[in-house]
Amino acid sequence: MLRTGFLALLGLGLVLGLGAQNVAEDVLKSADLAGVKFIDYVGPVAVIESRAAIIGIGQDLGSRRKADPTGALRGTKYSALRLVDPASTKLGADVLILGEQAGVDTIRNLNWIVAGYLEKAFGYSFDNALLLADFVTRYNAVYRGKLDYFQQNYVPGLAAVLTPQNAGLALSYKDWPGKTRIVIPLRNTLSKGPAGLVNAEEVSNPAVTSSMKQNQASLDEQKKLADLKEKEIILESKVIQEKQKILDAQKKALQAAAQAPAAAASPSPAPAGPPPATPPQVVSPSAASPAASSVGTPPPGKAVTPPPPSLVSIAAEQKVLDAAKAANAARDRLLQQERQTIQKEDQKLQTSPSQPAAPPAGPPPATVPFLETLDANGLGRLDLIDTSAHKLWKASDVNSIRRGVFQPFGAGYLVTAGENRGNAAVRLMILSSSDLSPLATSKQDVSPEASFLVVGTQVYAVVKDTQGRWVVGLYDAELQSIQLSGEAVKENTGLAVTPQVLIVQGSNGNLIFLDPQTLKKIAGGHS
Repeated sequence: MLRTGFLALLGLGLVLGLGAQNVAEDVLKSADLAGVKFIDYVGPVAVIESRAAIIGIGQDLGSRRKADPTGALRGTKYSALRLVDPASTKLGADVLILGEQAGVDTIRNLNWIVAGYLEKAFGYSFDNALLLADFVTRYNAVYRGKLDYFQQNYVPGLAAVLTPQNAGLALSYKDWPGKTRIVIPLRNTLSKGPAGLVNAEEVSNPAVTSSMKQNQASLDEQKKLADLKEKEIILESKVIQEKQKILDAQKKALQAAAQAPAAAASPSPAPAGPPPATPPQVVSPSAASPAASSVGTPPPGKAVTPPPPSLVSIAAEQKVLDAAKAANAARDRLLQQERQTIQKEDQKLQTSPSQPAAPPAGPPPATVPFLETLDANGLGRLDLIDTSAHKLWKASDVNSIRRGVFQPFGAGYLVTAGENRGNAAVRLMILSSSDLSPLATSKQDVSPEASFLVVGTQVYAVVKDTQGRWVVGLYDAELQSIQLSGEAVKENTGLAVTPQVLIVQGSNGNLIFLDPQTLKKIAGGHS
């Protein structure tokens, strides 16, 4: 038999997520929620990690959560907490923490990590886990820094581990490491147990869906989530029906057992023959259904025998089932309203004017390149400006161009791009002169402090060799390495070249004269 106390608390939790949207409605009025657009790092990387490896980060954490449902899961880069309170009617949550050393820097990769966690921790298929992950990260962007929302709608323990600086998810990858605590709201159900599901209604509340661009792809995602909710509602309904049958059988058996003594006390003589049959054994819901088993394990070496059911305990369990039925019915009503809203938006899209024609493949005749600075560190992107129309025509996806320098080279523009952190790297890149797409990237890291020097169809740069020293590298018009110098140089050395000699500073600061093609030392390097 299920422990009545646990059932009562679970019954309170069944309605979570159905009434915690009042604050979300207020947040809707905020102009800053007109859209959620994440800013990814776009630039060179030291190692291209596989999709499976990135997903595996979350899967490892999720497997640990499955093995330890309540503990804090600590890691150097990624950690997880679970904050639930069975005595509270507020939302419980899992919290994914990005540490200072976390290297994730694109929303795609972050969604993969979150999906891996959801897959292993809750048993979702990966497709459904990825669907939920997209809503979870959007949800956390919508409520970034809004500590009052988390205080009002979640168990008190959550606010204790959040600050305005780390609550939720920033839009820019630059603010993720060490400043991110992703909140995943949980749902208690009879079918999956306490904290057994992600609260899909909460992560897709009106504030979140309003932040999604209303196009066909967005509506398709909302339809998929609605289908997932419907499957959960159907499963919960089936479990409720099964438990109702068990309770009805228990009640009937107890009533029959209560009538047996009265029949035995009757003055009519007992008939000859075998002794009366033993009253039917009552099977408790917990014994009949694994999903109904109580939480917790007995101390080692001690077996716990649950007390036999009574009319009082059955009445308490019936109350919990009634609450579960009401919560599931309310969830179904919300789902039907949601489907109606999606249908209306779908009809609007079908009847809206057709999209404008795509811009021409090539740039307008009067375009000039312009390096636009994007942050305080001087990183930027390359733009193509239509001077006749006085507007931006095209911007590069690469948003980590350094030093405010670019130069025509090969089939495009040569830049130094990237960052010195995590898996990012600083490399030479060539961006197409027609659409600014990446054409080539050097294999060696280049100095973020030194300039490159273009001479005809070749370029000199300060690069890192296999020993970790700064040396001079010579590259062709496709950024294939032609030669590396044997002499180490200062990371921020200048570069000057004549047909006979390349002048640089050695690692000790003294001048070194190198052959411009072989990069072998001709003279210098001594004090």
